[in-house]
Amino acid sequence: MQTNNKIIYRCYICNQIVFSLFNFGYQPLVHKYTHYIHEKQNYWPLHVCYCQNCFHVQLNYSYNTEMIPFGTEMIPFGTEPVWCHPYLSKNSKEFSNELRDFALGRYLENDAGKETLSILHIHANEVACNNLLGSFLEDYSYFNLFDIHITDLDCEDGTLLANAGRGKGTVPFAGPFDIIIVQDVLECIEYPHAFLKMCKNMMDTNSILIIETKGKDMVVNKNYNHLSHMILSYFSVNSMKILCQRNDLVLNFITETEQTYLFEIRKENTTDTNMIKFMLNDLERNVYSTELYYTFYISVIMHKNNFHNKLLEYNLQQKYIVGYCHNFRANILLNMCYDVYMGSYINCIVDNESRCNGFTYGTNIPIIKCMKNLFMKKENIVVIVFDDNAYVDLVKETRNLVESGIQLVLLNAFTLHEEVIN
Repeated sequence: MQTNNKIIYRCYICNQIVFSLFNFGYQPLVHKYTHYIHEKQNYWPLHVCYCQNCFHVQLNYSYNTEMIPFGTEMIPFGTEPVWCHPYLSKNSKEFSNELRDFALGRYLENDAGKETLSILHIHANEVACNNLLGSFLEDYSYFNLFDIHITDLDCEDGTLLANAGRGKGTVPFAGPFDIIIVQDVLECIEYPHAFLKMCKNMMDTNSILIIETKGKDMVVNKNYNHLSHMILSYFSVNSMKILCQRNDLVLNFITETEQTYLFEIRKENTTDTNMIKFMLNDLERNVYSTELYYTFYISVIMHKNNFHNKLLEYNLQQKYIVGYCHNFRANILLNMCYDVYMGSYINCIVDNESRCNGFTYGTNIPIIKCMKNLFMKKENIVVIVFDDNAYVDLVKETRNLVESGIQLVLLNAFTLHEEVIN
């Protein structure tokens, strides 16, 4: 439970002293927007550290729950599609299907021949709940194998769960459950050991615990896509293994997406465990060497300086600079490069309708909905794209919007790849 703002000097996993990885300085909350330009804004430390013993990556500061509003709600339901919302995107639908198939596939590999399957889904937001429930309801083939009962626990900051694990409350549900699926919770709480202890109390011998964690290979890939004041921990295979061992559980099987780990945790190993394979692969990539963490620091410094120089260059050339797609990483980068005399150099940011008519937190850049009118009225436009996935599509889209005789420059904010469109 996060009750006070405080500096964390020791590793959440092994309790060793942590060392600085990169200090992003005082940043506004990366998920917030302001409704008017002079709205009061608060800044908080965003300092990433790492443990040289287990190579766990974490923030060195935990936050009061009053600063980041959370809510706790328990919603038990069965398998009827009574309030299933549509998927928000193709990617979220695909991931939810992968998560469903991984959890049920791993259970079927070593199932105890049960006819009734009980599932507990612990998550930090309604979107995760709706997506996973939707994936179950979309594929009824699983219901031919089991009589499936799903229980949902919405507990955004893990307060209820951490307290139960620390003996300061009751376990939310008696269990045992055959499958426990955890999304966006473990990395957001101060007490991962208490959380795992609580989950263990709701498992029997054949139960499996599936934990999703974001920010996979953040240091290896030298990016900070999922960096947020809300995410306190970034797990490696080794730090998750040690966390399990210290709570008499075993990290049995692992799968991964581009930026996410899915960990299967049991009370006993199975014969098809692949944990050692992942550990050996990490050793080959030098994931557990301090040199890798030094290169992350240098990479972030170089990118910040090069991006700031690009903005300054465009400004000196009197370009009209527009941002496209504002996200966590964009907010951090813009605030790192903010110039107190000339602002951020960016005139506006084009984003989806839900964020329009607001301003970016810290840099106060107006957020607008439509880019087409800008191209018709302005010359010498530079569009800075803050979403890697949107860059290629935007190149194609803007060719149809740009009038003849107007030159448009697209810049990928993170690769700094520049493309001129006439």
